[in-house]
Amino acid sequence: MAAEKGDLIAAREFERREKLSVKDVLHESFLNLTYKAMMEKNNPLNYEQFGEAVKEAAAKGSITAQQHLNIWKYLNEAMEAFKKKDSTGLVAALSKAIHLDHQIVEIPDMFHSIIEERFKTHPDDLDTGTCRVKIYSRNSQMPIIVDKYLKIYPQDEYLIEMFIAGCIVFKKYNAAKEVVMIALQVPFIIHYFAS
Repeated sequence: MAAEKGDLIAAREFERREKLSVKDVLHESFLNLTYKAMMEKNNPLNYEQFGEAVKEAAAKGSITAQQHLNIWKYLNEAMEAFKKKDSTGLVAALSKAIHLDHQIVEIPDMFHSIIEERFKTHPDDLDTGTCRVKIYSRNSQMPIIVDKYLKIYPQDEYLIEMFIAGCIVFKKYNAAKEVVMIALQVPFIIHYFAS
């Protein structure tokens, strides 16, 4: 084992994993499967690496590439809002990016405190909630946070997906099934499966 051979990083990781509860191990395993693409060496949001190819593909009609361009646009808008100390603009732009593809969008740590401050004054705002769910998506508290917002916004696809994923990770299959049944009533989802 690397930890036994003096690899300090491996030793620390081994110690961290020994302290995890079964619930946290299940949650981490789920995240590793769900966010596998994010853990790969090439970050799909690296504009320098992929920008020109994505622009070219979008120009040729690729919907995925256009979606990628929109994510970059929203992330740039979020950064501009951050510079202006505009929490409304920040969460709105991040929420749009997250709704386009939550698996590749990450919220930079420097935005977390602004989002948490906004939560104090706008606890029921969908954009703020979307950002909080994303921030806590790797935390065992995520299903509780999602549940709060799903009660207010029962047709939000991102919240539905995150709630179902959380239920599956924590083996609350009946709750997941109930949400799936509700989700099948959402017009977007019915249209998606009908086509």
